[in-house]
Amino acid sequence: MEISNIHSPVPTHYPFMLGSLFAIMGKKIAYNPSTLPDPSGRYSHIVKANSQNLLFIAGQVSFDKDGNIVGKGDFRAQVEQVFLNLKFALEAGGASFDDLVKINVYTTDIEKYREFGTSVRNKYITKEPPTSTLLGISSLAHPDLLLEIEGIAVID
Repeated sequence: MEISNIHSPVPTHYPFMLGSLFAIMGKKIAYNPSTLPDPSGRYSHIVKANSQNLLFIAGQVSFDKDGNIVGKGDFRAQVEQVFLNLKFALEAGGASFDDLVKINVYTTDIEKYREFGTSVRNKYITKEPPTSTLLGISSLAHPDLLLEIEGIAVID
């Protein structure tokens, strides 16, 4: 069976093909799963590089799938939603937290991330941790957002 609502038919046996396919571009597939907020064409939530089995996950913030901010002013609630969104993105790409090789964390408050982020992160990342970068920044794309995390996974 093939997906025919795109320019070039692609076999549906790829696990990352479930949901709303965004675009196929040569050796990479950009994808926006329905479990994450609609990026309105500004970016793709995940991109799989077919030839290397790399999955690139755009920075996830504390929006729910309907685009509403979860945890306005509540750092821990935002960390929980961000990791839930990372989980959804990884699953949509046929991966899990075990497959992460790199994450970048951008936060407006490093001390609060250290206070809440580490415990939430350890709930999701239970095996070998990925390489990680933590950056303190002055603001994110929306004034109510407190952190953003992007990732790269390697899948079989």
